[in-house]
Amino acid sequence: MSVRVSSTDRVMSATTSVVRPPAARVVCPILVGRVAELTQLRQAVQRPPSVITIEGEAGIGKTRLVQHLLAEPALANTARLVGQGSPLREPFPLGPVIDALTRAGRWLPTTGLPAVTAALRPLLPELADRLPAPLPPLEHRRQERHRLFRGIRELLACLGPTVLVLEDLHWIDPGTEELIRFLTDRPPPELSLVLTYRREDLA
Repeated sequence: MSVRVSSTDRVMSATTSVVRPPAARVVCPILVGRVAELTQLRQAVQRPPSVITIEGEAGIGKTRLVQHLLAEPALANTARLVGQGSPLREPFPLGPVIDALTRAGRWLPTTGLPAVTAALRPLLPELADRLPAPLPPLEHRRQERHRLFRGIRELLACLGPTVLVLEDLHWIDPGTEELIRFLTDRPPPELSLVLTYRREDLA
């Protein structure tokens, strides 16, 4: 498994040898053999904005490592959102991001969200009571897309300290890839973005 952490002012990397799991698996509540990686992740999410990529083959423990991170007591007051890529022939547009944002309601303010977050209304009916009134349609599709990306970024900014986990990026659609580039170019100041993927399955 390889873990890479980056932000506006630092780059750290660490690689550990791959350990094949035995045929019969025993689930242990203690994370064994990943202390260094977990320490890196903990330090990164406590100094946002940051982007963390976790690369490894299927079954090596990427998801379990992320779960241990999200269970850290230091993140008790941090918004923790997880979205999952799916092995569909045609992945849903922005699927893992929308999946994650459906769980954002408990950390959002009840009023006062920026007007541009209304662009998310068609995609997030779960947050309809928090989002501003609908916006008039724009003339061009590319303008609508840009407004949607801005709305997602502003919604994440309104959450305050946030860890957004997007798992299995090898299955994402091109729109999600563009959104990730958009977010990493000008990230919300308190966002830590955690991305997991299998290199062997990347297009």
